[in-house]
Amino acid sequence: MVMALNAIQAPAPTSPEYQPFHTFTQDNLLDDRTEAILPRAILSRQGMTLDQLGQLLSLHPVKVEVHHATERGLDEFRKTASEYLATKKPLCGS
Repeated sequence: MVMALNAIQAPAPTSPEYQPFHTFTQDNLLDDRTEAILPRAILSRQGMTLDQLGQLLSLHPVKVEVHHATERGLDEFRKTASEYLATKKPLCGS
């Protein structure tokens, strides 16, 4: 999540170790809001599901759509992913 949010240049908080730049780090990404969705203790032991990832990302000003490959089959998932990647849609938004 940190790499993806930084790569799309989502609005990031300040971080003392990277002043004057605004950047996501694991320390400033995981906070009280994320703890309510997925506690750090659980995250560090077992990771997260795709739905939890979507919930955590939706806490930030980015457009989030969660699609499971099994919902409509692998071929349909690949087609949807290819079509999406072929367009230039904004990734960040308020």
